[in-house]
Parts: sequence; structure tokens; C-alpha cells
Amino acid sequence: MQPTQPFTATFDWRASELTLRLSGALSKLKMPSGRLVEAVLDLARQRIELIQLNVVQDNEQARRLYASQGFLDYGLEKNALKQNGRYYDEVLMAKNLLGN
Repeated sequence: MQPTQPFTATFDWRASELTLRLSGALSKLKMPSGRLVEAVLDLARQRIELIQLNVVQDNEQARRLYASQGFLDYGLEKNALKQNGRYYDEVLMAKNLLGN
């Protein structure tokens, strides 16, 4: 079971950091999730060198999606999220946008 929340999406630019928060069911969007990630990456390439994200470890579908877009695992944060009395570990992932 994955944590769920109402759908929200926000962008926050600070210096060379883009924060994108997506929560809830991406199925509410009218585009495949892979295209959404590609669109965010295209936007980010204009100002960002490195994208880092956290994804709940049990969320295999999201982890496969990010891996297919070139994100690599670089760590694990134990008990990163608590919802309804249950703790969830988060996998830390990153993608270098400079192509190095």
C-alpha cells in the first residue's frame, strides 16, 4: 500500500534548485507519467545541473519510471515518511542533466 494524498503540483525556483512536489494519483493527469517526467526534465535543463528526488521504497512503479529516465539510486532514508502510524523508507535518486 502506498501513501496517498490529494493531487498537488507546485514549482519553486531558488537559485539553481527546482522543487516539484507531486502527490496523489498521477492518473488524474491527461498525459502518461513518463511524458510528465520528460517535460519536467526539459524545463529543468534550462537552469538545473542535477535533479534529486525521493520516492517511497515500496513504490516500484515510480522507481522503474525514474530509472527509465536515467535516475540512479544513491541512498536510502529509513523511516522518512510516517502516514497513518506507519513508517516508509524513501530511496534517494539523482540525475545529472549535464550529461557527464
